[in-house]
Amino acid sequence: MLKRKTDNSSSMLMFNTIFLGIGAGLVILAWFAQISEINFNSILEPENWSKSDRLLAATLAVLLAGLFHSLVIIYPNHVHNQKERRLAAEKANRLETMAMNDGLTGISNRAYFDAALVAYFEEFDKTGAAFGLFLMDLDNFKSINDTFGHSAGDMVLKKVAEQISILAREYDVIARVGGEEFAILAPYATGADLKSIGERYRKRIENMELNWEGKSLPITISVGIASNQKTDTANQIYLTADKRLYEAKDQGRNLVVS
Repeated sequence: MLKRKTDNSSSMLMFNTIFLGIGAGLVILAWFAQISEINFNSILEPENWSKSDRLLAATLAVLLAGLFHSLVIIYPNHVHNQKERRLAAEKANRLETMAMNDGLTGISNRAYFDAALVAYFEEFDKTGAAFGLFLMDLDNFKSINDTFGHSAGDMVLKKVAEQISILAREYDVIARVGGEEFAILAPYATGADLKSIGERYRKRIENMELNWEGKSLPITISVGIASNQKTDTANQIYLTADKRLYEAKDQGRNLVVS
């Protein structure tokens, strides 16, 4: 975790601004009080100054010293600290994004998805609303890596994530939760809607046209679906979707089981 640096320059700058304002006010008051008494010819003769002249001169000296301190010391330090704070905030945002997103595909990672699943379950359990959970696994993905290499496999994962993201709604949560496994949280979707959504994802991936070094790469996915129930926990919903995913695999792959 980044350690936040304390920046006192803002408060110092504010203090100096107030100080300079008071000083300027005193100078103006002293000027109006003494303007009729000031002998401009004696300005360069301090030994001939009256008490009022000395007070005015002292006030001006303090005012100029404060102005110098603000402009030469505090303000540059304030600008520097503001820049450091901005850079630190940008770095923190980048690190936060890296912590939540999958490095290869750019969609959410398993840690973020697990937290989102718990949060969705708790919120939707309170309101009695429904949401669906899709678990998707690429069929025979190992053969792609073994035949064409991991670079081809990485390309496939990126393209699959891209197509899933295109179909997903704005408020759906999409994540890569394993090597070739993806998950989607779909709020306010139940029953027949879930099966229909799952089929759209399956067909979208099946109809992808992927090529690697001039050779076609046929890609399909198996999909398991579950929805939240009052008696469930977040973990049970996940396990139900996972069980149905393996049922789709056992039944021949490229299937949706809900």
